[in-house]
Amino acid sequence: MVADFGSLIDEFCAYLQAQRNASPETLRAYRNDLGDWVLLWKTQSVHTVGELEKNWKLPLIRQAVARQLESYTRTTMARKIASLRSFLKFLRRTGRIEKDLCTLLPSPQPEKKTPKFLKIESMENLLEKPGRAFKSELRDRALFELMYGSGLRVSEVASLDRAAIDLGQGWTRVVGKGNKERRIPMTEMAVLAVSEYFKSRQDDQSAAFLNEQNKRITSRGISHVLQRRITAMNAETSLSEGLISPHALRHSFATHLLSSGADLRAIQELLGHVELSTTSRYTQVDLHALKAEYENLHPLEQAKKKADGK
Repeated sequence: MVADFGSLIDEFCAYLQAQRNASPETLRAYRNDLGDWVLLWKTQSVHTVGELEKNWKLPLIRQAVARQLESYTRTTMARKIASLRSFLKFLRRTGRIEKDLCTLLPSPQPEKKTPKFLKIESMENLLEKPGRAFKSELRDRALFELMYGSGLRVSEVASLDRAAIDLGQGWTRVVGKGNKERRIPMTEMAVLAVSEYFKSRQDDQSAAFLNEQNKRITSRGISHVLQRRITAMNAETSLSEGLISPHALRHSFATHLLSSGADLRAIQELLGHVELSTTSRYTQVDLHALKAEYENLHPLEQAKKKADGK
């Protein structure tokens, strides 16, 4: 019996979850990406893995990629091709195909975007915004203090257990990408905020952070909480931060450490980056901020602005 693409994608995602500890968000992204490819193949009369291997030629690939590029950015397209590449390698490794179909895949480079981060003033306002009257406010404060203070990924925080947080020593243990575990120091404010939140709870849940239904909060739930707080902060202050994702707190952590003189290698270790080149993007952010400060404060720049009537 020939397995259909749907069952093969299910098997592939099960492999990613078991062997690579892929998060639900990662699995969802793979399913969406591969689902788009399958839909395109069907328009090209390719319905099985055998037909795919038989018809895997440059015209078919170019047509499929061109169709995808009509709807997606270069960055999204690079991710979709990376998802397909991983799936094809899985099919070959499990004996579903014989040829190395990856050799004909293009390798578009994603757009290099400067990481978005909050200014220190905005970060301070965000951390002070949640009150202490309600458990949800204590949770939000603890979330933000921990994510910003330790530079954690949103998936790492969502999957965090109470037992992994050592409030006495001020450390937390997280499992990041590739199922790699690392210990991260916590700020005093994060220790205090998490301690207050834990004391407010009357449950035996293992999850470090819960939603309003007393279930483990999801990455999407954290994103919703953050955006609600950002909107409230903008309404009550002169600040005007736009749509901010939880990852911006991680970017803020790295950018603020770098601008304060922290070593790039140390930041790499704290963030859990495998390659230093991934961390080095924050030097570009710091240079942009430095240039903006220069243009705002340097006497010659000020004189030029006056001459231009700005």
